[in-house]
Amino acid sequence: MRKHRRLNTLLQVIAILLLTSIAPAQIRYAVVPISSPFDPPGYVAAWDINNHAAVAAVDEQAGRADMGFVWRAGKGTPIPSLGGTCSTASGLNNAEHVVGYACLPGDVTTHAFLYRNQHITDIDTFGSVSSDAWRVNRHDQVIGGFTTADGVVHSFFWEKDQWQDLGFLGGSNTTVWGMNDSGVVTGQSDISNDPDPVFGIPHFHSFVWSGGTLTDMGQIFGSDFGYASAVDAAGRITGSADLPGDTAAHAYLWDQGKVTDLSPYGDNMVAWGNDMNSRGDIVGAWGGYDSDPEYGPPVDDMLCPCYATLWQNGKPLFLESLVEPGWELLLGLWINDHGQIIALGRFNGGSQQRVLLQPIPMRTPPGAKVARKPARSFPRGFHRERNGSISVLR
Repeated sequence: MRKHRRLNTLLQVIAILLLTSIAPAQIRYAVVPISSPFDPPGYVAAWDINNHAAVAAVDEQAGRADMGFVWRAGKGTPIPSLGGTCSTASGLNNAEHVVGYACLPGDVTTHAFLYRNQHITDIDTFGSVSSDAWRVNRHDQVIGGFTTADGVVHSFFWEKDQWQDLGFLGGSNTTVWGMNDSGVVTGQSDISNDPDPVFGIPHFHSFVWSGGTLTDMGQIFGSDFGYASAVDAAGRITGSADLPGDTAAHAYLWDQGKVTDLSPYGDNMVAWGNDMNSRGDIVGAWGGYDSDPEYGPPVDDMLCPCYATLWQNGKPLFLESLVEPGWELLLGLWINDHGQIIALGRFNGGSQQRVLLQPIPMRTPPGAKVARKPARSFPRGFHRERNGSISVLR
């Protein structure tokens, strides 16, 4: 059983006061829940946002197949399958071309797809049984993954029916997370197949792939656990990496080898950098870490209290302080070039849901602090899965 280590109420209040005073609030946000077009609606997982605030999402209703859709301005449009009953929407570009995976007849096999102009293209399985597409850029270049019969997790780069395997950094797992319009790809790759003696999984490093070359970004902060989640047009990269000893992890901004430490607050704390836009704004979260190794290293395990965070020019903004009272914002997930953000939150202690944070004209003078009460309660924490999903710690 996992050990329970919780910050007390006084520390929660202190943390929130610190965050609300870190940087002057120059923006405010309206909170718009992302709704499912299906009846009955299931839990909505949102995976990407483009510059028109269209969101790639999935309805995850218990007892029925996952169903992908694109949500925009309050309306959801379903994504077709490849003859089966399931589909997902994992990424989309500004033309609302969508990628994900879809079921073939019988719902046993899933194939990566590209959906554009009302037509769905079965990309391939690359010699494996199933595949999944994760991101698509303006040139309809697609990245994703597939697993071979021997359990090896590969990642691919696909363009106009031609594909490349991204390769490995010494292990048997490579996972892609982000891609820019130049076809530069980021993610994480195991550097060996030897399990870490504490966590029981192989070490993995952040990587950047471009033009057929996979480059190990090394020990960002001195540990062998790290991932790169997003890359912008200028080649800047964000992600998260453990510190020596693997009792804390910090988000980072990598710019041509120069690393900016986007550190959290307090001892043994965790910061995740989840996404970045073309202005270098980064969304993620910070929270605590439990030393029990069951759920992995700090880059994969965030203990609550946890707070959705926006970094601008390296300075953090506490997103919950910038929305109407009653909303608790736990994780910042995705951000577009207009500063619109997808976050995980809940209202008045209700169910967790994905929401769009829509920037609105500022109603308080520049530099004014926004008084906030501490959140009333928190989930146990969150675990970052290898397939990109974030599960709730129980």
